[in-house]
Amino acid sequence: MPGRVTEHVIERGAIAETPDIYTDKWGTWLSAFAPLKDSRGKVVAILGVDIQADYVLKVQQEIRDKVLLSFISTYAVLFILVYILSGALTKHLTELTESAERIAIGNYNQALSFAKQRWFPDEMNTLAQVFEVMIDSIRTREQLIREGKQTENEIRRALEEEKELSELKSRFVSIASHEFRTPLTAIRTATEILEQYGDVASEEKKREYFRRIRTAIQNINQLMEDILTIGKAEAGKLEFNPVCLNLEEFCREILDEVKLGMGTNHTIAFTCKGNCQHACLDAKLLRSILTNLLSNAIKYSPRGSVVRFTLLCLEESIYFEVQDQGIGIPPEDQPKLFELFHRAGNADTFRGTGLGLAIVKQCVELHQGQITLTSQENVGTTFRVEFPLCRELPPQAE
Repeated sequence: MPGRVTEHVIERGAIAETPDIYTDKWGTWLSAFAPLKDSRGKVVAILGVDIQADYVLKVQQEIRDKVLLSFISTYAVLFILVYILSGALTKHLTELTESAERIAIGNYNQALSFAKQRWFPDEMNTLAQVFEVMIDSIRTREQLIREGKQTENEIRRALEEEKELSELKSRFVSIASHEFRTPLTAIRTATEILEQYGDVASEEKKREYFRRIRTAIQNINQLMEDILTIGKAEAGKLEFNPVCLNLEEFCREILDEVKLGMGTNHTIAFTCKGNCQHACLDAKLLRSILTNLLSNAIKYSPRGSVVRFTLLCLEESIYFEVQDQGIGIPPEDQPKLFELFHRAGNADTFRGTGLGLAIVKQCVELHQGQITLTSQENVGTTFRVEFPLCRELPPQAE
């Protein structure tokens, strides 16, 4: 091998090295040869140099390690730069995509941060500006649609209220005409009988016909009072004028009036508890409350049953309680029982206008009181009215 190398040096006149590393007793070597030339450029001798191979291999390994480290570092830096640049390039597109997703679920409050970028605007900025214009347009259209629907709903509610009012008026005319016709017919029939057969009728029969006339007149009077009261309440003109009353005497007067019209078919058991000789209430409104509650209790109770009427006066409150043993009120009708013209489903066979309890509710509220009921079908119903107890008239009522 050295022979071929020296020949190569002589022929080419250039430095050459042996391709193989050899080992002797002094170590491992790598040989290199250089030509020595005279003044005419002719090779006259060859200089051979032995270099320790371990050092050369170590230098080569260090060079490879440094090159590999530099490559890895450069690749990492390049990757980070590419990642950062790609993130910056796709940030606007991601923001547009997220905004589109929020718009899809109805959230139009979007603001694209790069839409008004002044430095180096690109297609993404133009797209963002178009996107914001589209959002404003969608928001405006949705607002117009919402306002249109609101107007439509208001018109629909107004039409429904007008229709309901028209139905209430028709129902009121029908019920009122029927309720007036019935007692008038009873009065006419009784008077005709008394006129034609009064001279031969027994005293008991005459008293019966006179009682029917009084009852019919009382029904007409009660219906007129109900109509006037509910008309004032609907117009907001129902007044509250309290006066000092002996409640026990007042309740007994109401009982006498009710008994006069009901005959002997029912028994009213009246109980008074507490100091009820002095209280300030509206006599007219209280009369409407008690008359309606007692009349209903008698109307919906079987013949011979007992209606219990209780007056209880405590230190701060007054309680009126009317309990019957009648047909009761179905649970589904109880929440609407105090509405105008509403009657329980099991009361169709009984005469009535559906005004009484609505009037009671209005009169109770004017007293700053409350009314509650408990009822069970075929067992009975209890109405309980509570008023705050006032012993003195307010200054404006004096």
